[in-house]
Amino acid sequence: EIAPQCRARTRRRVLNRVSKNTFILIGANASSAALGFLIAIVIARAWGAPGLGEYSLVLAWTFTLGIVAELGLNTLVTREVAQNPARADNYLISSAIAKLALALPLAGAFMLAAPILARDAETIAALRLGALLIPLNALYGSFTALFRGLERMTPIFILNTAGLITQLAGTVTLVANQWGVLAIIAWGVGVQVAQLAAAFFYLRRWGLLRGWVRGVHTERSECAHH
Repeated sequence: EIAPQCRARTRRRVLNRVSKNTFILIGANASSAALGFLIAIVIARAWGAPGLGEYSLVLAWTFTLGIVAELGLNTLVTREVAQNPARADNYLISSAIAKLALALPLAGAFMLAAPILARDAETIAALRLGALLIPLNALYGSFTALFRGLERMTPIFILNTAGLITQLAGTVTLVANQWGVLAIIAWGVGVQVAQLAAAFFYLRRWGLLRGWVRGVHTERSECAHH
């Protein structure tokens, strides 16, 4: 009689967790889309179609090559961490190594190919600097995949939203001071580095891995005991 009650409690907890996490992810995606759109508006109003085109060219290439560098590992990390949270740190390190093995050569090749993709010196420099986003985005994807596997969506929302707000504020400031696309891309690289550092700090400072594993084992042991 007690065991069914325990199972019912566990099901309610799981459903509540799923609902909460789903709403948080929806909020994260919506805020990312809105803030990204605002950044594009700021650039378009300041520099018109040519400036927005240069900015979009850099992001389009780095985003596409970043997807290639991820090797589909984000989905794998999320699934494996959800099944075995005690090994989350191992999955994070392994995925990071595998991604860097492809992302770094891709970034190098992209830097060499920049003069083929653009003609003016500033755009070429922006493309080469943007190449750094390929490994950085790939690494950041491993952290977000880890958070998803651990059912911790709040850090994703906070990191993504804070990063894009910082990117927007920096873009407005740089545009107001008549800096070019290269400066905005450099600012974006800096923001991505800060997001990576913040994600790592979050895991270390709050002991997320150990705390979550303890919580899972406690919840399971309650039902096992009954």
